[in-house]
Amino acid sequence: MSRTEEVQIPQLVRRWNDLERLEMESKPANFVDLVKNISLSCRKFCWLMVSGSVRGEDALAIVRYLPKLKKLELKNSYLAKKELMTLVNGCRELEILNLKDCVGFDGEDEEINGKVSHIKEFRKEGCRLYYEYDEYEFCLYDYVL
Repeated sequence: MSRTEEVQIPQLVRRWNDLERLEMESKPANFVDLVKNISLSCRKFCWLMVSGSVRGEDALAIVRYLPKLKKLELKNSYLAKKELMTLVNGCRELEILNLKDCVGFDGEDEEINGKVSHIKEFRKEGCRLYYEYDEYEFCLYDYVL
């Protein structure tokens, strides 16, 4: 999606009053505006699926504007523990939280697992604190250079 198209999405959402679910391959630069417009126009909205770097302002926007989300999928994203805790503490009605293959928090963290215990389906397979390279990737990288 081009930058020009991306800028138009928050305005288009205002016309989609019956929008219940939004699935985007990558998080747009104007994500906060998008979430705000969803909250203003889409009363039935309950499911957000997006990938990208989830910063503090993004997590706060989700909590502020979409606190009644039922399903949140941030697969293959960068999501630090602090932002994850913001989401879990602020979106108390989550039934599904899919964070498969995220980087930025340890999927076995006891504090996180305790906080998400009320969520019916919490997916954390492949989550890790840092991106780990294996020897094969380093060999390929060295070869390309």
